[in-house]
Amino acid sequence: MSEPSNVVGPVTCTHRLLIDELCNNAHIFYMKGDLSFRVNEARKYKEDAHRLHAGSGSEVIYYVPKPVKQCRIYGFSTEDTTHLQLAVSENGRNFMKMEPEFKNISTGSGEYDYLFPVYYAIRIPEYKFHYIQIKIKTSIALSRVEIIYGGK
Repeated sequence: MSEPSNVVGPVTCTHRLLIDELCNNAHIFYMKGDLSFRVNEARKYKEDAHRLHAGSGSEVIYYVPKPVKQCRIYGFSTEDTTHLQLAVSENGRNFMKMEPEFKNISTGSGEYDYLFPVYYAIRIPEYKFHYIQIKIKTSIALSRVEIIYGGK
């Protein structure tokens, strides 16, 4: 038998993370438009088996119980262009547009003719918004949404 371990702490949480792998609508607060969850043709999407295909004019809204600090969105497209318009809201009705960072993170189409992987991110300096609105300007397959929120 050994001596008890040292007491460590307190451990505090600096933030929380909502990760949506987009296999269903369990994490989505509201959605409208030409949206469909798909699991086919994973090879084109770099083996990503679950995606939300979103047509132009579609919209997805996420809600988190504590204020949002940052949001990152990953997707795939047939064209190297910006696809999304992002906005935040305190109440879910009045949205303020945010200019996202956009990157085409492609390393080439490879042997399997991969689609363009794209990345969007916003950092929110005022921690008072609970809703993130994603408006689709041009068709895209959303692959993953990460929302960092809460904490101190």
